[in-house]
Amino acid sequence: MLSKRLTIIAVITLLAGVGIVGCSGGSADHSAQYRQLVDKYVAAYNNHDIDEVARLYDANAMLLYSDSPTPRFGRQQVIDGLNSFFIAFPDVRMDYSFFMSDSTFFCIEATWKGTQTGPLQSSVGPVPPTGRTVEMRFAMIAEVSPEGLIVSDRGYYNVQDFIRQLFPKGMPRMTSEPDTSSKKK
Repeated sequence: MLSKRLTIIAVITLLAGVGIVGCSGGSADHSAQYRQLVDKYVAAYNNHDIDEVARLYDANAMLLYSDSPTPRFGRQQVIDGLNSFFIAFPDVRMDYSFFMSDSTFFCIEATWKGTQTGPLQSSVGPVPPTGRTVEMRFAMIAEVSPEGLIVSDRGYYNVQDFIRQLFPKGMPRMTSEPDTSSKKK
């Protein structure tokens, strides 16, 4: 419970901080343009149209998410990430409840929900299907080019809550190396 409260406080602080330096309301023109971009993103995401989502990104876009300390770059990273995620959560859907923008950024608070019925790729190897439904709130802060494409996408969510929902009894030991413990010598 404390972790959930801290996450909510962190997201609010993050969004408030962005409001001070970036997403301050912006002009009506940018706000309408960016809201259309978000609506296209959510519609393509919910249709699992990976190519359409990827077209909303600049070819060299930077992606930085809570589950990875290292930024990734380019449309192919968008395609690879969504493809892997849609295989793991084939029924995943996203809805956003909060939007704000300024002249070069937009911010959304959203929720996605899906059931893990396929393998989930992770840094330590694939996570077998759990059959569990996960519902996550997250924040997305995106910088938009003058051409109307996303040039940076920062996504923040509670990774521990995600893991807890997939593995309520604790995360199993996983390794990227093959298990040789049961092989006869």
